[in-house]
Amino acid sequence: MAKQGSLEELDELEIVQQIKNNDSSNFEILFKRYIPIIKKLRTRYSIRNLEWDDWLQEGRIVFFNSVVNFDENLKITLGAFFRTNFTNRIYSILRFEMAYKRKAGLTAQSIESVDGDLETATKKISKITPHSNLVIKESYAEYESLLSKFEKEVSVLLFKGNCPEEIAEKLGYEVIKIQNAIVRCKQKLSEQMYGRP
Repeated sequence: MAKQGSLEELDELEIVQQIKNNDSSNFEILFKRYIPIIKKLRTRYSIRNLEWDDWLQEGRIVFFNSVVNFDENLKITLGAFFRTNFTNRIYSILRFEMAYKRKAGLTAQSIESVDGDLETATKKISKITPHSNLVIKESYAEYESLLSKFEKEVSVLLFKGNCPEEIAEKLGYEVIKIQNAIVRCKQKLSEQMYGRP
């Protein structure tokens, strides 16, 4: 069993190695050291309705991925690596927010194109085999285990065909909070299915 203690008692690279070996008992100790990076980026970038808890959750996800992918042989510190990855994550959220605003007036679609899309989707669904169906179910179960309780509620309603506005109304939150949760869900699903955000 890995030893636990303060960051001063444990070497940073030792904790990184523990986490890479699926022992995250000291993850929070290490993560707390890098919270100032999250605070600094939060003062620099304004994301509407992204509360401090949301920033911390995004930070934990990115920090964990940064630790797992950190290579101490490269000429970069863990802090610089995390800062770069977290900045990229914030840019992704901002891009999604801007795209959603632009898309708001462009959602009209012709009946013919919807029918064509439906026909294409039906053909794809008919090719699903029992084996691929099992793989999909197992992948979804693993994906669901990565979600917070709130993200799970949002994800279930999203998969049932609800739009962000309907989900916000059903759960009693602002639309932007639902959109942020959807972004996190999509990131986690992408990581689960393809091994990348």
